[in-house]
Amino acid sequence: MRQGKLVFNELIDANGTSVLVTRDASVGGNENLASAHATKVGDAVFDAILERYPGIAPRVPAAGALAREALLEGVKATAGVFEFNDYHLTSRLAPTGGGFELAVVAPATLWSQQVLALRGDIPNDFEAKAVEAYLRRCGVGATYTTRFSGGAEVVHEFRWPQGL
Repeated sequence: MRQGKLVFNELIDANGTSVLVTRDASVGGNENLASAHATKVGDAVFDAILERYPGIAPRVPAAGALAREALLEGVKATAGVFEFNDYHLTSRLAPTGGGFELAVVAPATLWSQQVLALRGDIPNDFEAKAVEAYLRRCGVGATYTTRFSGGAEVVHEFRWPQGL
């Protein structure tokens, strides 16, 4: 993505089939590709959660019903779907002054998340991208940082607008 192209061939299956794709002009330059990719991945994962697990998926609060506690319950439910699917062993959610921390223990992508972070590449932190998509659907613009703790634990620290 560092040298992204405006027109490129995109592989669409394991057989090597490709289609010619023109980058969406709204993405802008290559400096925006990582963010656009993270948004698309998060939305796709969150949509799959809503579709496949309607009984345990988080509920997106109605407009005007936005409460910190409801948001945290939705984050917990999102992480719960990952746990239900054996993506990680367990998770822990802790509110902070300006948001919350989501810690996941032994995610399936632990090793690759660590390697990609060391290389400065785009992370494959699907659990964080899905949570970010959930918050976006709730109308909450949040950012997050990631750190590795305790050997097999990944901690995502989410910050949301002050006063929420």
